[in-house]
Amino acid sequence: MPYKAFACRSIKPGDRHSEDAGYTQSMCGRYNIIPDASAWADVGELLSPEILEALRALAPRYNVAPTQTLPIIVMGDEGRPVLIEARWGFIPHYWTKSTPPPMTTNARSETAATKPMWKYAWRNQRCLIPASGWYEWFVLEDGRSRPPRIPHLVRKEDGKHILFAGLWSMHGNLPTCSIVTIKSPPSVAEIHSRTPVVLHPDYWNAWIDPAENNPDAVSDMIQNGATKRFVLRTVGPAVGNSRNQGADLIEPYEWEQMTLQGKVTVDEDVLRWLTETPADELRRALAARLDKAPLPSAAERRLWFRTIEDRDDAEALADLMAMIRDSLRATKTVIPKPPPDKPQQSLF
Repeated sequence: MPYKAFACRSIKPGDRHSEDAGYTQSMCGRYNIIPDASAWADVGELLSPEILEALRALAPRYNVAPTQTLPIIVMGDEGRPVLIEARWGFIPHYWTKSTPPPMTTNARSETAATKPMWKYAWRNQRCLIPASGWYEWFVLEDGRSRPPRIPHLVRKEDGKHILFAGLWSMHGNLPTCSIVTIKSPPSVAEIHSRTPVVLHPDYWNAWIDPAENNPDAVSDMIQNGATKRFVLRTVGPAVGNSRNQGADLIEPYEWEQMTLQGKVTVDEDVLRWLTETPADELRRALAARLDKAPLPSAAERRLWFRTIEDRDDAEALADLMAMIRDSLRATKTVIPKPPPDKPQQSLF
């Protein structure tokens, strides 16, 4: 059955995730694969030397985008990990429509066990998706309907390469896949509220083992095995166009907007408070801070906005989000215009 490639669309602030697909506020992802035997050394030791050799033989890809074919690691019929190719954009085995379901490049870990789109794969068909790093677009929320977006490259703090936790499906003869996401740890929350699950090596084999089909045990692997320490750097606008490829995409690029927005302290306690505080209490506390001079930095207010937007009760806090946006709109900061090659919003 032929499938039509999708263009990525941005989800506007306040949009909620689909009840069927479980997608997050922004659904297009980008990452890179830059083979390095030493950075993937654990793969050979923990999965198989054959997998490591296959990864080393890959051509560098600096801008992998949705609907493209990419390598994934699954458990083979003989009980050994194997590397296969899959379409990035999950299509469940039961899908009968002539075009794929939209917004299935990512699956929310919090709901994948119960959503019809994902629940079979959550129990039975999990995969690992090799990467070197991924791109995240920081939305420079300033009250406008189309605020600027600043691309960042995110990598593991230890410099090693990545295996994302993924879900996969065979739709006819077509393997397809999705990357599982969680709420961002402090090292990424500065720019975005969601992060792909980068599994610790201790969980690689268990994640792709189809014998582990208890959905709670799968959730525990996410809870206990997700890496939390990453490093970020801004990169140039060219990465926003998936036709652009090449090593220059990962080179540092200075954006004056990031300097002008100020600083924000992000730690587990701050994120927990923004995420778990009851809506009425959070509204009172943040409204009071917005009513006093001087205002918190734009960076801090943007952190509030992103985190609230990802809450399950975000609709009930729409008035608070509007207050935050109004305060950002009113902030008298001269922001330079971004370069003409406008970045694409990603994101996990």
